[in-house]
Amino acid sequence: MKTRYNPFLRASFLASVSLVVSAYSALAGSSTWTGTQSTGTWATAGNWSAGAPGATSGTTNPDIATFNNVGYQTITLPTAENNGGITFATVGSVANPFFLTGGTLLPTAGAVIQTDSTYLGIADIGSAITAQGNLTLTANGLAGSGLLIGTTITTAASTGSVTLALNGSNSGFNGVFGNLLTGIISQNATASTLKVSKSGTGTWFLGAANTYTGGTDLNGGMLVVGNAAALGSAGTIAVLGNSTIRTTVGLTDP
Repeated sequence: MKTRYNPFLRASFLASVSLVVSAYSALAGSSTWTGTQSTGTWATAGNWSAGAPGATSGTTNPDIATFNNVGYQTITLPTAENNGGITFATVGSVANPFFLTGGTLLPTAGAVIQTDSTYLGIADIGSAITAQGNLTLTANGLAGSGLLIGTTITTAASTGSVTLALNGSNSGFNGVFGNLLTGIISQNATASTLKVSKSGTGTWFLGAANTYTGGTDLNGGMLVVGNAAALGSAGTIAVLGNSTIRTTVGLTDP
């Protein structure tokens, strides 16, 4: 039996493929935020220099999202946002605070969320974070700047041993408590443990009743403890380098 060529079916097929490709290309490649309005949506391709970075599914996307334009802006994330990291930088000398809200960040294993050495302002992340592996939070912003994580940080299921690294040279926007982690740091109950490791000369603050079980390492700088259970369920701490721990509360004996 001979198969007949049908141009209408071919056109329909190509149109379907085009729609699928367009849907996925909206989140494709590392990109820099160019939105100028006070509020914006992450998934809108026109808000970025090269389309929206990351992916709304999966766990291994390598894209880096960079925010460096001036003015306070609130960016709403999609329901899920997997990427290789986020960098906050500044063009010029005007403070440019950013607030990320909504959805859940799914940082790929090895991802870095950071304020770089040019950043002036507060980088505030209000979206929940589910790490797909080791995650680094680096605060290197200028004096008076800070990185604030005001929501939960946990690990994906079956990620094994995960390290949440806190580093950088910045001492925080208030110069007292440092860069802030005020949401609960935990771990997925399925085959996953999380350890917090502090390094660099800067200051980080743990403010919640955390439940991670991997312990806490101090390799440099200052760690400020603002909750009796901030050091997790294990409550153990190892001072491994030239570092300082300061507490504003009595610590819980696990």
